[in-house]
Amino acid sequence: MRFVATLAFVWVTNCFTQWVATANDCRVAYGNVTDPEKYPYVVHMFLNNGTHFDMCTGSLISRSVVLTAGHCLKQPSNRSKYYWSHNVILFKKMKGLKTTVHETILASDEVFIREDEGSARHFLKHDFDEIGYSDIGLIVLKEPAPICTQNKDRNYSIARLPIANIYADKWKPLVKKLEECTAIGYGETERGIGDGILRELRNVIIEERGNALFSPLKFKGRVCQGDSGGPVVCSMGHDKPYAVGIISYSDWGIQGQGYPKCYSDKESFELDVFVDIRRVLPLIRQGLIELNKLNEFIEDNEKCFNI
Repeated sequence: MRFVATLAFVWVTNCFTQWVATANDCRVAYGNVTDPEKYPYVVHMFLNNGTHFDMCTGSLISRSVVLTAGHCLKQPSNRSKYYWSHNVILFKKMKGLKTTVHETILASDEVFIREDEGSARHFLKHDFDEIGYSDIGLIVLKEPAPICTQNKDRNYSIARLPIANIYADKWKPLVKKLEECTAIGYGETERGIGDGILRELRNVIIEERGNALFSPLKFKGRVCQGDSGGPVVCSMGHDKPYAVGIISYSDWGIQGQGYPKCYSDKESFELDVFVDIRRVLPLIRQGLIELNKLNEFIEDNEKCFNI
């Protein structure tokens, strides 16, 4: 599975889907269907752009805050806050072999966006003191999700971020080898338009060759439209999995090809690009402070992870 969304005549494409009745060339390709409760913090997002809904994926990081890609939340300057209050966040589950919507929560107009205009290939030092490529967004739900409580209907949890000390004034990352990485999203498939089913791409190859995380084209499976904002989850040493990446975009077609696609064997994007969460932790903390959600974040991490 891999993910992407098209911008006409541009080789670099953001990974969101416009939920309109038009055909697109990109697909969420070759992922494995998975139970949403395996990743109980992953949400399916329908974002009101005034004329249509953009579709993205996100991760609940506290009872009322979703972390996603910044470009998913970016609105045209002439759009009013009215549209933010009509964004829809879906929590899904499986009934038998069918994925269904279990709960729908509207988002508020409280958002935090940091969308980097620079190159993800710009190299930084390896000490994580510099801010990396930042395509991040936080959006607040109108009502909290019942996280980390006994719930017979559905499990709810939060994504664990690779923060060494959540109580520190400056968040620093856990620095350990990334292993067994999985990309997760609700994007389109090689069969066509997105079907609303959660998919995972296991054993993703991760390369740290810039100020972001890269996944080169070596096997079938790419990120596609609708997967933007979805988490990349990796094991770090002997610890439980952490959300270390955010699906952002796919980069550059192989020379001599036509317009690249995320599902084609012959015309594919060279790289999938993920925000390295370890390099943007100060921005996430800043966003939580601006949204008045830092204490909630700390409380929920204490509750869910027994910190």
